[in-house]
Amino acid sequence: MAIEPGPLKQKMDVELTKKRVITPRQLGLAVTLVYALLGALLIVIPAYQAAVPISASLGTSLRDWIYLASSSVMVYFLAQFFTRKLIQGDYRVSLDSGESERDMARRLARLQLTTEAILSSSTQGIFGLDADGRVTFINRAACEMLGFEPDELIGESHHTKVHHHRMGGTPYPEDQCPIYTALRQGAATQGEESYIRKDGTQLPIEFTCNPLWDAGIMRGAVVFFKDISQRLTSESRLRVHSTVFESIMEGVAVTDANVNIISVNPAFTHITGFKPEEVLGKNPRVMKSGRHDKEFYRSMWDAINQHGSWSGEIWNRRKSGSIQPEWLNITRVCDEAGTTTNYVASFIDTSAIRASQEQLHHLAHHDNLTGLPNRLLFNDRLEQSCKRARREACRVAILFMDLDDFKKINDTLGHQVGDEVLRQAARRIKALLRKQDTVARLGGDEFVILLDRLDRPEDASLVARKVLSTLKQPFKIAERDLYIGVSIGISIYPQDGEDSNTLVKNADISMYRAKQMGKNHFQFYTEELSLTVNRRMELETDLRMALEANQLQLYYQPQVSLADRRIVAAEALLRWHHPGHGLIPAAEFIQLAEETGLILPIGEWALNEACRQACAWDRQGLGGIRISVNISCVQVQRTDLFALVQAALRESGLQPSLLELEFAENCIMGGPEKTVEVLARLKAFGVGISIDDFGSGYSSISYLQRLPLCRLKMSRSLLEGVPSNSTNSALVDAVVSVGGKFGIPVTASGIEQEGQMRFALEIGCEAGQGFLHGNPLPPDQFQQQLLVEADSSRHQP
Repeated sequence: MAIEPGPLKQKMDVELTKKRVITPRQLGLAVTLVYALLGALLIVIPAYQAAVPISASLGTSLRDWIYLASSSVMVYFLAQFFTRKLIQGDYRVSLDSGESERDMARRLARLQLTTEAILSSSTQGIFGLDADGRVTFINRAACEMLGFEPDELIGESHHTKVHHHRMGGTPYPEDQCPIYTALRQGAATQGEESYIRKDGTQLPIEFTCNPLWDAGIMRGAVVFFKDISQRLTSESRLRVHSTVFESIMEGVAVTDANVNIISVNPAFTHITGFKPEEVLGKNPRVMKSGRHDKEFYRSMWDAINQHGSWSGEIWNRRKSGSIQPEWLNITRVCDEAGTTTNYVASFIDTSAIRASQEQLHHLAHHDNLTGLPNRLLFNDRLEQSCKRARREACRVAILFMDLDDFKKINDTLGHQVGDEVLRQAARRIKALLRKQDTVARLGGDEFVILLDRLDRPEDASLVARKVLSTLKQPFKIAERDLYIGVSIGISIYPQDGEDSNTLVKNADISMYRAKQMGKNHFQFYTEELSLTVNRRMELETDLRMALEANQLQLYYQPQVSLADRRIVAAEALLRWHHPGHGLIPAAEFIQLAEETGLILPIGEWALNEACRQACAWDRQGLGGIRISVNISCVQVQRTDLFALVQAALRESGLQPSLLELEFAENCIMGGPEKTVEVLARLKAFGVGISIDDFGSGYSSISYLQRLPLCRLKMSRSLLEGVPSNSTNSALVDAVVSVGGKFGIPVTASGIEQEGQMRFALEIGCEAGQGFLHGNPLPPDQFQQQLLVEADSSRHQP
């Protein structure tokens, strides 16, 4: 508000001019004289106008004159009294007090000291400004807040020095400054702005500006301000907290000390379905699910009272009536005295989390393809079954199953068809079992059945027969009927093992024996089977070290021209010099090598060694014979065969025409197109391609037209009893005839007698191989045979 001239100014005027002002007594006399004069005129004039004689009006006029005299005395004293009260009573100024100018100066000095003390002790900043906006005074609080000394601001422009920024730091010109606008207009103003400290930092302030008036003239202004940094920070935090409260995904409910809800956030409504107006003022027990007993809640509140908070899972009821799991955290809020003022509860709906956990648990314990229990869950159930069988003195059976011919389905029809076969097989097996039994998929085409609480071991064979029967039925997939078999191994608790690992291992051993017996068989575990498997495991361990220990060696068996019995080629045959079992032929360990994957490094070594040896003989001028190397189906499927052959020829220096690769009939007949392409590239490179043991299978003859073959090696089984065995003789004749039709020469294998050789020659075989022409020999002995033949050739006429 504006400050107008007031009593203080009047007092100063009276005090400074009191020597020149009349006294109250004089003023009283003057007033009395005026009163008496007017009263006398009022008595005389009416009598004169009426022309009444003085004697006639003496009584009446005497009374008037007495009244005038007495009232004049009263007027004198009243005028003097009120004049003194006016000057001395209200404003403490006495016209006749005799106060000196020195006393007045002392009083002004005391007033100034009091004012300075007030300014210094104020926690608000205070500026004094003249009409031009220059600083006339500043208190200590203002200096401390701004970082200036008083003499750095006195006489300086308030706007330029500290005050030229809006709240937030944006500067504005002087003509837009609200304080300077107030100075120009003479009006009070207030607001929030930003001052600039001496160090250049900003100070947010709240100010009030009051103009100073003197005799109607605006002389300047007084500015009061205070630092509002803390308030703005608190407001900012409140805004952030409010935003968090409103936007957080967790439901939040705040209660008073009596546990009545006073605030909830939007997430609370989203999770529970309750609107704020439906729960405000109510106890959270309106959402009680009924799934927890009194002890649960008592324990919860004990924790809150003792530790100030509680966290845990709780089931609450939604507005819809459904119940849901929540992870709840309750925190007690206390004031400075430690008195509880509020409780804050935050929670999340864990329904989705629990569903995810259950799904993860299912995925962790079940096969993704078939939905059956996996190995982990099966082992757990087997452990529980064994413990129960131990208590109840009953039996448990394990049926370990491996699908026969499943790999062929995957290779020829694709994994999508193979997966469907597995799914259908799983459903069929599961349909045969009791509720208490378990069928699990261990991986690939391996399944295992747990038969719980068996009375007799024979009951396991009944289930095995049912499985064999149901899997014999065709699988209808993609409008075609597919057939598979199954090999089953059976172990019984406790006679075949008292723990899960032993039972599964022995059932696995039995399954391999069933597979060796042919398709669709089951085999109970025996100790003899275990001995066989143990020997197999020992053999596998030794085979892994055989290559590094240089225990493997290639033997060479000659292939001769049946016309002149001259050696035209040699087949490289693998032998293992076992330190404990002596010389082991390839037939006894190749299958093991294929199953374990050891065939890959062994096959690569055999190819490189055969090429190296053939090149060495060729350089010695030993006839340039062709070397045949057997290639495993595993090598075809799992290696880049073309690159492997290229590397072997390059490193050895052998001509491609001196290398022939032999493949088993079932390896390439009806194989995928990729295999045919690899064989074609090898033939184009100059390498010979032949089918070994041809005629032992039932492959379609039409495949011969697709394959880039240079030779057929007849199965040795066809020459048994030839020529006296008319059936085999006819088969041999048919094989040679087929080869002739396709322009593919045929080599007769397994020739042990002269009659067999003559028969083969007569029906059109160009070459033969067998014990009649030589046994497999180590390289040095075979080289001697080559040298003898070469020397014999030189001495012939």
